[in-house]
Amino acid sequence: MARAYVNEQLCKECLRCVRNCPSKAVVETETLNSMGFRIVSVDAESCTGCGVCYIVCPDCCFEIR
Repeated sequence: MARAYVNEQLCKECLRCVRNCPSKAVVETETLNSMGFRIVSVDAESCTGCGVCYIVCPDCCFEIR
């Protein structure tokens, strides 16, 4: 089954993925990346691989595999 994977180092904390994920699988964390932005995480159990996060992310942080 397909699932979303996030490149945390590209994340700039816009949270479009969090707001738009229909299954609420993408969540904001307290962890900072090397640029000082809080990163998001994908819950593998909840992710359906729909690709909405991939589509809405302006920084191309997501990959669907």
